[in-house]
Amino acid sequence: MLKKHLKMLKILCTSNILIAILFSLNANAQDYSRKPYASIHFYAEQMLRSAIVEKKEDVDLRQGRLYYYVEKDIPGQYVHVAGGYSGDYYLSLWKMDNGNDLLGVTHDNCEALCTYECSFFECTQDTIKDITPKIFPVKKMEKQLAKMKGKLLSKKPLQDENAQYKFILPHGQGLVQVQISMDRNQIEFPIMELEWTGEKFVIKAKYNEIPEL
Repeated sequence: MLKKHLKMLKILCTSNILIAILFSLNANAQDYSRKPYASIHFYAEQMLRSAIVEKKEDVDLRQGRLYYYVEKDIPGQYVHVAGGYSGDYYLSLWKMDNGNDLLGVTHDNCEALCTYECSFFECTQDTIKDITPKIFPVKKMEKQLAKMKGKLLSKKPLQDENAQYKFILPHGQGLVQVQISMDRNQIEFPIMELEWTGEKFVIKAKYNEIPEL
């Protein structure tokens, strides 16, 4: 009887070990599937169509090296690029549930005043496609922007009442902070945060308070 129990125990232990190994292999496979197709460095050079150098001093317009890294966080899949002729670029990377990469690109072009642009691209192994309108809760975002603009105007008359979004991209697939920018960029503050679900962005938090003016 004892030998029988020991034999059964040995079988159970062996079975548990096999299950653990298979689980580990499966987990590793899932982790691998979550990895981006390419480094954020590669995507940055693809989007800007230029080599990007490590230092400002290495920019060489004649050689086509127009941009340099202000910040380069490869593990966090985030970069801030400056140089060229059109302001600063910020790029951040997420993984989509379908296995493709989601690349966020914001552009700050500040001359007489700053204009902020934000686009999101679905990157396969062969193509890059702009999918910005499909993944944002546009109506809810516009409602929050209008609400905060109204609160601001009720507190203080502004020289310029136009409002625009300013997107702050995160490191490490974190939350996107959305700010309102008014009065020729003199007033800027956060109004919401967006979270990536794997398929789209949803509003994770709203800020309803106006800062001291």
